[in-house]
Amino acid sequence: MLDIKLTNGTIIDGTGSAAYKGDIGITGDKITCLGCLDDTEAKTTVDVTGHTVCPGFIDIHTHSDTVLLADGSAQSQIRQGVTFEVCGQCGVSIAPYENVENMRQYSPLPLLTPVDWDSFGSYLDCMDRQALGLNVASMVGHGALRINCMASPQGTASNDEITAMEAMLDQCLEQGALGLSFGLEYEPGFSSATEELERLCAVVAKHKGIAAMHSRDRARYYDTGIDEAIALARNTGVTMQVSHINPKYGRPDNGMQRILDAVLNARKEGINVYMDVMGVNLNHTNIAAILPTWATEGSPQDAIKRLKDPVLRQKIKVELKPVWQIVREEKWDKVWLLNAAGSPDLVGLSFTEISEKLGRPALDCAFDIMINEGERLRSALWTSRSFSYDDVAVALQDPECPCISDGFAMASEGLLSQLPCSLHTFDWVPLFLDEFVTKRRTLTIEEAIRRLTSVPARRVDISDRGMIKPGYHADIAIFETERFKPCATFANPRTYPKGMVHVLCNGEFVMKNGERQPANPGRVIRR
Repeated sequence: MLDIKLTNGTIIDGTGSAAYKGDIGITGDKITCLGCLDDTEAKTTVDVTGHTVCPGFIDIHTHSDTVLLADGSAQSQIRQGVTFEVCGQCGVSIAPYENVENMRQYSPLPLLTPVDWDSFGSYLDCMDRQALGLNVASMVGHGALRINCMASPQGTASNDEITAMEAMLDQCLEQGALGLSFGLEYEPGFSSATEELERLCAVVAKHKGIAAMHSRDRARYYDTGIDEAIALARNTGVTMQVSHINPKYGRPDNGMQRILDAVLNARKEGINVYMDVMGVNLNHTNIAAILPTWATEGSPQDAIKRLKDPVLRQKIKVELKPVWQIVREEKWDKVWLLNAAGSPDLVGLSFTEISEKLGRPALDCAFDIMINEGERLRSALWTSRSFSYDDVAVALQDPECPCISDGFAMASEGLLSQLPCSLHTFDWVPLFLDEFVTKRRTLTIEEAIRRLTSVPARRVDISDRGMIKPGYHADIAIFETERFKPCATFANPRTYPKGMVHVLCNGEFVMKNGERQPANPGRVIRR
């Protein structure tokens, strides 16, 4: 007897094959049979007539490291059908750390739980003890290695310091990290030399892990970023995943096409380089990312003192890092304040509007907003229309390019309801489907589902999830095809999408009839 039988659904199995009508049988945490199951008994039968039934979505680029320890229910992900995510991205992970204060300084979100781990393995053990609504795996962040092993993380690593990083990385991979992530547009990764990256990638290759790279530049010098990623993959044999490939404002019009050509040509030569993309046109980051390295050295209070000093403030203005060309060109009407606990009345306004309201130049307003954040200086976020849907469509021409969120597993209620998050944390999946299936017709629905399921599973080497197939884990999303739409806005970003009906994780309903269930059957997946 089956535990669960899903009947009469329109099945999109994650392989890219055409949708078909059928039933799905589940026993324990696995899919056991497909087809017409009229004569097969089940403890629970759910009629899903008229609904799309597909594998649970797999998000291989998130920053949920801290929030899942505080609230593992993963509401924002579950309510859009996500059943697996990979955190520890962009060089930022909360393990391993020997110095908790250093971790607090570089973490993008506040630590909401006691820190009772030091190694990567003990961090995964802590996550394992949490009640999780979805499955979780993690990368180890390059920034964490630098903070642990270097006297000055914002500088050039010595040979001995790189050797220490290699040893720590080796240990993290032995303890279950999927691979290593780089955040080269931000400190402390920004200061690293390519030689350092190459030595670390060689360690990852030895373990047959993954290297995920947030490249140094995605605007005017976008080509140097992709060339570095390809060279590292070629020279070390590592499998390189170039994170959120979306080129930003300031890149040439043919920038994404040139990136696509470079990646596809490299793969033809046998170099294991891949990419993923955000299906959005809004780019968000912390405001502090524009500050030159010297301005952020030391504690947040040290940075605030420099921002308050008129002479140093002027020097900072001259030496801004090239994270956002749109800021360098002062296109303030295209930049909005996304989060700032110390300036809540300004959130949602463009920096043109903020400048007019405060009667100060927009860049000075940005500096003042960071000052108002105090110790959480890095939590002040802004967003801009630096990305292009046209570029996303070009990236999707690569059949191995999945869509990712670059977000957090958040909630509109409880402990997480006041924390900063990106605008599309709550609706990145329906937004992707709406824009690139319904509106642009870039992908068929079957191909779009493949980019959210079996393709990302393959990119992180997960062999038994991402398809509707006997023997695979019963991670399943069931939604109303026409009603599954994004609902978040600037005014109300924490709005769950409509149309998701049922979600199963490891054979248990975590969402049923549109309501989040008490079950939290998610697991920590180790490499």
